Amino acid sequence: VWHTSGPIWKKTSVEKLGGFDEELSCWQDIEIHQRALIQQLKYVKRLDAAPDVFVRRHQQESISQQGFKSRETVGSIFTVYDKAVKFLGQSPVREIKSGLRQMLAHAVQYALDNRYPDLAAAGIAAGRQEGLLNFTQHAIWKFSSLCYTAHSRGVRGSARLGQKLMRPFQPRILVGTQNLPED
Repeated sequence: VWHTSGPIWKKTSVEKLGGFDEELSCWQDIEIHQRALIQQLKYVKRLDAAPDVFVRRHQQESISQQGFKSRETVGSIFTVYDKAVKFLGQSPVREIKSGLRQMLAHAVQYALDNRYPDLAAAGIAAGRQEGLLNFTQHAIWKFSSLCYTAHSRGVRGSARLGQKLMRPFQPRILVGTQNLPED
């Protein structure tokens, strides 16, 4: 829903938001839509409308996907999370805290998958400090991170265990699917 091609904003709305954050190397679309929601811009949900954009994902890496594994890109994901916490972190609303926790889980998992354990560790520590992770959640995330470290040292199956431990914290997005033609 919040992909760049999802919502259609009036030019004045985008100008009011200050446009895209061009300093980010990824998640610019998520970040601008976050600001739109925080500033309570009016919008209409049309989940009943037929899709007018289809995204095809290839099994092998494409040229455009290779850059998504860089340290700069992973750092951008944490930057978007930090901006969300800055605006929403003190909210008493349980769903907001859950959403922030899921966003952080995605960023931590992405950092671990792309072998940036220092970024993951900083994210885990921030989640605990910001009150998004209780003691048990913090311990599970740290253990998951250790599993990835063990994997990098040759312990078979440890990364899979780390992913399994993080799975309950990952974003839960339900999207309707439909059969698409091959071409």
